[in-house]
Amino acid sequence: MTRLRAFVLVGLGVALLFGVVVSNLASPEPDGLESSVRKTQCGGAADPDACLARMAGEPLYDAAPLPDYKTTWLSGLLGVLGCFVLGGGVVALLRRDRGQSSRSASRSASRSAGP
Repeated sequence: MTRLRAFVLVGLGVALLFGVVVSNLASPEPDGLESSVRKTQCGGAADPDACLARMAGEPLYDAAPLPDYKTTWLSGLLGVLGCFVLGGGVVALLRRDRGQSSRSASRSASRSAGP
């Protein structure tokens, strides 16, 4: 195993550890926006959750695959793997382009050298 491959795999392992384990430590409480709406708009309401739902209105997109804070570990896992695949694709494209440009440069150099 090359040093680069080992480095990438260790980095992926650490990222997965953080994405899966540390994301479970995320607060199940509402985020800052929801919290500020509760404090400012729903402070005196008898049922703050109902007030928050009323203030939020209908969502524009309600087919979220991982809604709210119920599956933080899965969100972390998919996020890390998605970024890894995207980054690997970019690296593969850059390597392919660099390889093609160096091959064409070596071909043109050998043609100009002549017999």
